[in-house]
Amino acid sequence: MNNDLSNSKNRLFYHDLQINLNDTRSNSGRKHELAFVMTLLVISILRSYGHINMIRNYENLCVCLQKDIDRCIS
Repeated sequence: MNNDLSNSKNRLFYHDLQINLNDTRSNSGRKHELAFVMTLLVISILRSYGHINMIRNYENLCVCLQKDIDRCIS
């Protein structure tokens, strides 16, 4: 099974979410950008082998999207 997602597909998905995703959270609850969180979650689900490991995909996604985020989203 090939579950490797290309950087261009990751960027396209992320940018599409940035444009089309409404963030209805209150300002006090916003610690991380919703589009980034959702992209990380979807990629982690698609690349999972029985359990979701967001930490494994976090650094690669940060590099792909050229993001500086201090620590992985819990």
